Amino acid sequence: MGWKGGGGGESKLLAMRHNVFLNYGSINP
Repeated sequence: MGWKGGGGGESKLLAMRHNVFLNYGSINP
């Protein structure tokens, strides 16, 4: 939770993927 314009777009992509994975985890425990 500390990716605020650190590397560029890679961090944002990783954060987005993490959010998606978290959402999927919530839907499919």
